Amino acid sequence: MVPGGCSELATFQLIVAKRWQNRGNEAQDCFARFFFHFAALNALYFLWSRVDGKSQIEAQQVERLLSKASLDEVTTILSSVTSSIEYLTRKGPIKRMNRRTCDNGAAGGDDESGQQLQDSLRSADGKSPLLALGGILYRVRCNLVHGSKTDQGDDEEIIKQAVSPLSAILTWAIKHTESELERL
Repeated sequence: MVPGGCSELATFQLIVAKRWQNRGNEAQDCFARFFFHFAALNALYFLWSRVDGKSQIEAQQVERLLSKASLDEVTTILSSVTSSIEYLTRKGPIKRMNRRTCDNGAAGGDDESGQQLQDSLRSADGKSPLLALGGILYRVRCNLVHGSKTDQGDDEEIIKQAVSPLSAILTWAIKHTESELERL
């Protein structure tokens, strides 16, 4: 629930999220759609980090927001994006590209945590698949924003496949935040 003292912030962050969501829905380019939808989600996980009084690192903020979904909501979200999930579990793990060095260059990065996310995405263990999906989307965002993705080939396909689950999560996050605000 959103405490009364956070209602002004929550109202503002919802406006921000909805505006970026609308802009993303209008975008034809998959990269633009991804950026805009992630900006919208960012507005909401930032809000919930303040509401919950937990200002942890961003990846944890994403996970904390997604952990608010009920098991029925998790099932609904995941069942709406099965083809993207199949793609993300079939391809190699999304690496943490900030772990590259001059010695390992473009081929570097951390596979291990990406593999853990893939394994959790494949599981049927409660909320674990949704939390893993959020972690993968966050990693894709980091790699893209911090200059480790190109606009072609495998990178373009990853972005195309990430847009649908990101949109489904965003739609849930907006509805969840609206319903919590209505309870005030």
